Amino acid sequence: NILNNALSGAGTILLKVDGNGGIVQFDGNFALDYKAFVLTVDGKCTYKGITAGGQAVLNVGKKTFQLEHGVISLTGGSGPIFNITDGEFGLSIQDSNQAEFTIGGKLTLPIPVTITVAGKLSTLGSFALTGTGTGTVAGFIFDPLELALNRSTTDAPVSLTFKGGIKHAVGTIKVTGTLNSD
Repeated sequence: NILNNALSGAGTILLKVDGNGGIVQFDGNFALDYKAFVLTVDGKCTYKGITAGGQAVLNVGKKTFQLEHGVISLTGGSGPIFNITDGEFGLSIQDSNQAEFTIGGKLTLPIPVTITVAGKLSTLGSFALTGTGTGTVAGFIFDPLELALNRSTTDAPVSLTFKGGIKHAVGTIKVTGTLNSD
């Protein structure tokens, strides 16, 4: 019964983003608060190579959503997946009536360096995330380390560009480079 908040269940919810066939897919358990016109989904949402797991809150009237404290996976090309923990993934509608996605959180790296990234995802699937962080590996101190994650289209490889200083007892080394996911 929708009048007593009893509209709930499990399944797939599709949110149409734009007139170009952009659809965010939510899978999991859902509950509708009909008074607030808000749908809460516990599970995952996917959009153009981005997968976010956690609890998403959709404002059905505004066609927006926000997922906080989730795990986000970024894919592109045929390479490995980049993961973001304590992540945020959301959709808002700007004054120009254009959809705008935001992504942020802590980038998971194979070394103990903490990088917090944030940025935008276009409705065409490109994204640009930037961030800085610090860490220590085998006596080498990364401080600061700047990173950028970029993807030009949904199927393009993800590139990770980095620069910064590595400090050790003998001095500081400046490093720059790019890694691609393909």
